[in-house]
Amino acid sequence: LEKYIETYREENRQPVPELTLISFDGNEIELKKQKGKILFVNFFSPNCGSCRHELPKIKEIYDQYSSRQDIVFLFILDKPKMRDDSIELLDEYGYKDVSIFTVKSASAWDYIKGEPTTWIIDRDGKFAYRHLGYKSGIEEIYKQELNKLL
Repeated sequence: LEKYIETYREENRQPVPELTLISFDGNEIELKKQKGKILFVNFFSPNCGSCRHELPKIKEIYDQYSSRQDIVFLFILDKPKMRDDSIELLDEYGYKDVSIFTVKSASAWDYIKGEPTTWIIDRDGKFAYRHLGYKSGIEEIYKQELNKLL
């Protein structure tokens, strides 16, 4: 049954929405133009307790995979007015050279139901995995999902 479910998920992956992100320094990224790369997308807020639990766990994944040219980490802030707080938070957790993005012409809440929300997007621009909220050990699932795509 587990193999059937996994095969079904792979064959029926949904495309990511047409979403343009803008970094604090003005760089734009369109998700649909990232085909060929694996995307690890995390929607967060510095005032979200669950995000504060999850971000150090994601840091382990970031350290393991960020040097790869075929994996892109995108951290999306849902509240642009919390820009300085978000930079400070990622600095506190030891993230280096990370760009933080906001959704360019909409709200992140048009695409998520809560925070943190993590998307892993395959090389074809389709959802390979989505998770809402934080639960202990989720980082192991994220690693498994990334490794399936490599």
